[in-house]
Amino acid sequence: MLADREYIFSYREGGALIRWPNLQALIDCDGEITIGRIAGSIDAATACDEDTTYAMLQRNDGESLVDVLTRLDQAVKQAIDEETTIDEINPP
Repeated sequence: MLADREYIFSYREGGALIRWPNLQALIDCDGEITIGRIAGSIDAATACDEDTTYAMLQRNDGESLVDVLTRLDQAVKQAIDEETTIDEINPP
């Protein structure tokens, strides 16, 4: 589980700076990210592992893939720090 692993906001792997270190750490811990259309009209990005959904983000109009991935990376860090799920998809 990612929350059990020491993670950092940015790190170098093989000398290269990792753009989305929290997503990299999630994937390294057998987590996954999904990007695509849900419910026929919502573009979304999600991040989870087998135990926890960390973030479910709705893509904003005009938002680039790089911007969505950057927000998803930040949301994963926030979800772990605050022990919550960041959910922009399901209304409260």
